[in-house]
Amino acid sequence: MKPFLDGIRTMGTTSHSFRIFKQAQGHFRTRYDRAWKIFNALFAAFLANPEQTSALFVYLGLVESLGNCIVDVIVMILIANGRDFHIERLHTTPRIKHATSIEDLEKERVALTTKLNFLRDNGIEELPSIIDSTLRNDIAHLNFNVKEDGIYIRGRPAQDVLSGSLDKLIKALSTTDGCLRQLEREKGLSPKKE
Repeated sequence: MKPFLDGIRTMGTTSHSFRIFKQAQGHFRTRYDRAWKIFNALFAAFLANPEQTSALFVYLGLVESLGNCIVDVIVMILIANGRDFHIERLHTTPRIKHATSIEDLEKERVALTTKLNFLRDNGIEELPSIIDSTLRNDIAHLNFNVKEDGIYIRGRPAQDVLSGSLDKLIKALSTTDGCLRQLEREKGLSPKKE
């Protein structure tokens, strides 16, 4: 990801590419900070009463809120660095559109897996390897087994599957957010306050 962050660092603040990033960054920061605040409250409740069911939905909520939010802004960083992200629109023309904002991704409901594949295709592999979209789908679609002694995902106790995954995901999101905050400071982009 470093070459793309460096691409933003070297952009003039009046360039079209930087304006794309700046708009996306403002949208991202508001959304991410709000989701982080909510997640912290949910996570605190989870720590106070660590039942397996809570852990499942904490993971799902983290991927859907903070994970998606981070992935969206990284997609926009790639776009600002000249990578094209095509969206196939279902109901309007033209059918294929170049995404230029996070709103484009949201409006067309671009799947997380599609965005993660775009990151991988552009050499950003660490974060996509940590966001387990299969686990996310298993939880969202209730694709697990409930037995007398607990919940099992893919034949393993849910707590075993989630503990390592949740820790890795929180660390990756925090680290990525730290890189983005540093870039914001360097480029003089102040986060919007709620």
